[in-house]
Amino acid sequence: MTGIQEFVLLGHDEASHDALARGADVAGFSETLLSLFRFQQTGRAYRLLLPVRQRGLGSIHRTFNLAQKVAGARRFDPLPPFEPRPVARLAANLEAYLARMGELARGTPIRIQPDDPALPALAQHLQGHASPENDAELLRLFGLLTEGVYIGPRTFHMDLANSCNENCAYCWFHSPHSKSREDADRFGPEWKRTHIDYDTARKLVDDLARLGTREDILLTGKGEPLTHPRCLDIVDYIKSKGMHTTLFTNGILLEPSNLERLHRAGLDLLYVSLSAASHPVYEALHPGHAGSELEVVRENLLALQRMKQSSGRPCPRVVMVDVVNHDNAHELADFARWSADIGADYVRYQLIHVQYYNESLKLTPQDLVRVRAGLAEAKEVAAAAGMRVMENIDFQLSTLVEDSGAWGRNELPAEGCFAGWYFSRSWADGTVSFCCSPKPIANLDQTSFASLWEGPRYGYYRNAGKHLQANGRVRFTDGTPLVNGHCFSCPNYEGLGDARRGLRNFGLERWLGRTVG
Repeated sequence: MTGIQEFVLLGHDEASHDALARGADVAGFSETLLSLFRFQQTGRAYRLLLPVRQRGLGSIHRTFNLAQKVAGARRFDPLPPFEPRPVARLAANLEAYLARMGELARGTPIRIQPDDPALPALAQHLQGHASPENDAELLRLFGLLTEGVYIGPRTFHMDLANSCNENCAYCWFHSPHSKSREDADRFGPEWKRTHIDYDTARKLVDDLARLGTREDILLTGKGEPLTHPRCLDIVDYIKSKGMHTTLFTNGILLEPSNLERLHRAGLDLLYVSLSAASHPVYEALHPGHAGSELEVVRENLLALQRMKQSSGRPCPRVVMVDVVNHDNAHELADFARWSADIGADYVRYQLIHVQYYNESLKLTPQDLVRVRAGLAEAKEVAAAAGMRVMENIDFQLSTLVEDSGAWGRNELPAEGCFAGWYFSRSWADGTVSFCCSPKPIANLDQTSFASLWEGPRYGYYRNAGKHLQANGRVRFTDGTPLVNGHCFSCPNYEGLGDARRGLRNFGLERWLGRTVG
């Protein structure tokens, strides 16, 4: 040993440094900087060590740039973020990046320490799986394992409008039951008039395209997306960028001119939330609305079927959605027949999310007997019609707690939450949310989505989610905790399940340090 005083910097701020220092023999961020500043006053030589490890690689550029500032580098030459593309050269890219860091550190007290054999091994492993078909998936998994972000979310929910032309009984916002919510006053006339600004939507799409998000942009909302005055223009713009696009609707506004626009644009998936196969059930679930609307939706979807047959183009594929509850539990098989008749490609049965204000719709034990029998028959109907029943209902029924009506894992995932790499959402007012439930990070009138997604604030929540068990007290900008009731019945279980399967399929669990469920 030379006797030169050494200081270790693991992160660019207190949260990142202290998270990486936890369990290691390294002082905290504030203590490190304070000790360093005091030592600098002595004029004696020192070293500022920057370990380069698997965890923290994603923000090493910020740590290095901070190190240059605190070390008083005469020439500040900012280090850019690590760029892993192309994945087929990931190991070489990493080696070149470390060499660049070493060059920039020459002549300063900064010493780069690439002392983690797991990192180059990970790069080599992923490089061996690289192909144009799976590069996007590998980049997300590499980001998850190195706690950086190298590509946009795979799925983005863009809420277009809060207004709605229906009042579905199971809806959290427009149902007559929702008037009993403790926070019902938040969803008044002004809130219902809110829709995303068209220019904001275009900029958001531009950012997503630049970030590499291609797999699915979902146009949805707390209301009916087709009530947005420029919904079809937004679909056109997304499709002009070559991005897979899904539209959620109740089907009433799918009149011929709208269908023609959607079909011509190349909309990929059309989710139609109907939840009824008969007029009495429709009226029960849409109080005050004429049962004739069921026939309107039917005629609209038959027109779409004729349009697709005439053009020879199969898109948009149609997914008929049935929110299964007490009022429609007896007609699952009939819903499958109804869906087959209008040429649907998929049927999605979705168990109602039971809340304190809609408990009258909770499935009873007798309802569940009907549901299970009806589902078995519905699968036979679908198979005969060349239609597919989505598998989500099997998971929901297998995890259902009959007393409460809740379904899901009913526990925090031991492997952590990977939403920060795979999913994001914007509300109609431009607020960007970390997940399906309201967990606001910032508003698009304050920042671009790309700057937010790649920036340190989003990164903080992203990494806190990965280490969910240790970060339950983390809170978002409005005070909402990272861990809340939605986490135990996560609506995004399918997307996060894909992330877990990716870790398993590519043999990456050992770099995560824990087995995924």
